[in-house]
Amino acid sequence: MKKLKMSSFFSIMIILGMFLCVPGFAGATSVVYDNTGASYGFWAGQIIGDGITLAGTDRFVTEFMFGYKLTLRSEQNPTSQTATVRFYNNDGIEGAPSTLLWQSESFSIDEGDHDVTLPVSFIEVPNTFIWTVQFNDYDDNIFNYSGKYRRPVVVGSSTDWIWGMYSSGWTKLYITDGETGDFLYAKVTAASSTNVPEPSVGLLLCLGLAAIVRGKRIFKKL
Repeated sequence: MKKLKMSSFFSIMIILGMFLCVPGFAGATSVVYDNTGASYGFWAGQIIGDGITLAGTDRFVTEFMFGYKLTLRSEQNPTSQTATVRFYNNDGIEGAPSTLLWQSESFSIDEGDHDVTLPVSFIEVPNTFIWTVQFNDYDDNIFNYSGKYRRPVVVGSSTDWIWGMYSSGWTKLYITDGETGDFLYAKVTAASSTNVPEPSVGLLLCLGLAAIVRGKRIFKKL
């Protein structure tokens, strides 16, 4: 009976350790903004963005997805292309992007119509912020760079315009097709702050678990 109880104890500790020590078990996440789907158009530009308002209460972003289209205009030695995604507070003039909240690493993009999913390391964002994508190696003589847009927003909400960066600064852009709302194609996944364990606590628990398992092995040898 004691052996059975001890085995059950160690089984529980191992399961607990999986949840606390493995990043994938850091906590539940939810989709707090979603404007993805099968029907969409394209908006050309080097740096474009969208102001979004998140649903729910989870505000520690774990994943961001957006869509783009890269079309080859000319065969004159096309170079490899990259892009960068950023999150901003909408604290600029007339609510334009200003204070940087997060910036992705530069990542490769390919010719054609694609969706990109980027990991985000539990970056805390406000209820409303602006995300942007910059096509870094911009050369509109060779490529046509476009972000996807779609209506309506499924989860959360968005402003009725798209932001574009030009030499004069950030500019509000509208799609003049008679419909209301210009929403870039994107999805935001986030976690609750209560689901993000403190690294020091998680480390101590993992070390304690390792010590218990090692002690069990030594006890068996004795």
